[in-house]
Order: sequence, then structure tokens, then C-alpha cells
Amino acid sequence: MANVIEVQRDGRALHAIPRPARHQFRRRVAEARFGCDETRAAFAAVGVDDVLRHTLDLFDLVAAGLASLDEEDRAAAELTLFGQPLPIGPAALIQEVLARGRADNLDDRQMAGGIQVVLESHGYLPRAA
Repeated sequence: MANVIEVQRDGRALHAIPRPARHQFRRRVAEARFGCDETRAAFAAVGVDDVLRHTLDLFDLVAAGLASLDEEDRAAAELTLFGQPLPIGPAALIQEVLARGRADNLDDRQMAGGIQVVLESHGYLPRAA
């Protein structure tokens, strides 16, 4: 039962991105599986070496790899793999702030403030007047 739930969760993550980006990603997965060296290099740039995994698993691995890249490299990888820059949802933003906060040994109040600032700057929270 847990496997079914996990697959449904992953599927929703893939289907949350815009349709053209989703189709481009599936094309890139097929190209990589058929041995296109440029596409395999694009997957390797985000830390994915095994392109024979299920497409939903590959999407999760790519998403995790993109989160670990700096902004310029992330934009280049998104253009290559998805054909467009991907919108960053609030959950991904929060995870990124938490990861950076832990790396900088910030306490909970500092991380909460960072999360608030990031969500406000991306329009997910109204700014305090």
C-alpha cells in the first residue's frame, strides 16, 4: 500500500509542472535512455547517472539535484531538461531555506525569519505593512 501512495505522490509532483515542461522532460528521458550523450550529460550535471529508473523517480532525483545547484547552473539545467525555467513552489522554497539555514547553523527563529522573508519576496505571503 505504501508503494502505491508513494507513486501517486511522485506523479503529482511531476504533473505539478507546466505541461510543455513535462513533455520536454519525458523526451529528454527517452533521449538519455537511447544513448544521447548531450542529454546524459545534462542528467549527470544534476547528479543523475542511472537514467533507466522510472520517469517519476528520475523527476524526483532531478528536482533534488536542481535544489543543490546555484541559480545560474539551475537555470541552465532547467532549460536543457525542461525547455523552460520551472516555477518554484513554496514547499521547495522552504526546503531550500531550511537546508541553507542548517548549513549555516542558524537557530529556529533565524530560519523562521528567513522562511518568512523568502515567502514574502515570492508573493506567497502578504508583506507586513
